[in-house]
Amino acid sequence: MKYNYDRDTLEAYLIEFLTMPSIIAAEFNRPSNYKIVTDLAKEYGVNLDIVILLVAINRVSLDELSEYFVDNLGLDKVRADELADKLRENFFLPILNKLAFLSPNPSPEDHTIIKDIFSKQLLNELTADPVLINALNRKIFMWLSEDLDGAKRQIENAMLNNQETITPGKITVNNEKVPGTISNWLRCFMSEQGAVNFDSLSISEFLSSSRNTANLTAEEKKILSALLNTYRNIKFFPDSMPSDDGSDWAIIPLPIVESADTTPSQLSSQPKEERLSEEEVPPQASSGAVAPTLDADRINKINQLKLLLKRYGEDSIEGQAIGEEIAKLEHGQ
Repeated sequence: MKYNYDRDTLEAYLIEFLTMPSIIAAEFNRPSNYKIVTDLAKEYGVNLDIVILLVAINRVSLDELSEYFVDNLGLDKVRADELADKLRENFFLPILNKLAFLSPNPSPEDHTIIKDIFSKQLLNELTADPVLINALNRKIFMWLSEDLDGAKRQIENAMLNNQETITPGKITVNNEKVPGTISNWLRCFMSEQGAVNFDSLSISEFLSSSRNTANLTAEEKKILSALLNTYRNIKFFPDSMPSDDGSDWAIIPLPIVESADTTPSQLSSQPKEERLSEEEVPPQASSGAVAPTLDADRINKINQLKLLLKRYGEDSIEGQAIGEEIAKLEHGQ
């Protein structure tokens, strides 16, 4: 299973990857997922970017990983088997399971997965690609529609017990120094603003005037704002929603859309409390603004390519192929 890569071949693979549903590209490119790949690549002294791409587009199967590593990366059989097992168990299978969960099809495990996300993995979702946030919101709404009071209670309790660290330093809650976990930040807000004051004004006031938020970075405040808005949206659902007909609803808020005449310094740190359709998904802010004449699907493809370009480097053969494809998309080709 020897693979030879030239620029045209790599470009064709990238195009095939980007024509897949946007939720697949977003999940594969999720920073927390890709950290697993970079850590394994460093541990085994190999570059895994191309094999990730080949598996994603079904050119290499999970059962063929070890053979690929021997033939293309020069690993001996023992290390190839080890790496294949780790990559399958820690990267590919969790992604496949997450994509299955985020599909429109209901599953008996959906409620348990949602509770686990809100109790142990919420930070990863608050900062996710808008496509992934949209899909998770849809799953949450399905549960709320089936069991409003039970879903609200279980999700709220999961958040109140979440021990993920959202800010590195300690905060003061009721005169006690405690870690900056999701649970403690929610307690902090309620101790300063009251348990029933979860509205936009009180959240904004807390972020700007609390002594606990005084030294937070803009990014930390943005994540904290998303957390507080998410808690409010669950606790006071459906009164927390912006309309009565289901339009613009979201539990986890989506980022603000960056317009062509808006610079990054002009962007608010408050998440946009709207649920956008997949056709309206905004580009990732870290990828830079794209010409407003481009359609949303092309913008998403450009932004995914720019993420890949950062990993490969502009001077590599892979980077050159990616750069050419970005240029084509930006010029409407």
